[in-house]
Amino acid sequence: MKPKEPQPAGIHDRLIYHLLTACVLLLISIPGSAQDKEIVIRGKVLESTNKIPVEYATLLFKDHNHKIISGASASETGDFEAAVS
Repeated sequence: MKPKEPQPAGIHDRLIYHLLTACVLLLISIPGSAQDKEIVIRGKVLESTNKIPVEYATLLFKDHNHKIISGASASETGDFEAAVS
């Protein structure tokens, strides 16, 4: 019995191939994009004893390795806002 010769790829085969390739590329890119998400932290710096706002305080945000990842300065009312990614 003679083996069948391969048929040239049809339009449907190419379409399926391209769709599968696009899905794989999309799935590969998802974990990387989740890490790039930016978080905004807002708050107020207060003295611990009398709860008076601390004017122009400097804040540093560190990751789990104690590396500085962001910083902010409080306003004259102690309010601050920082973006951390």
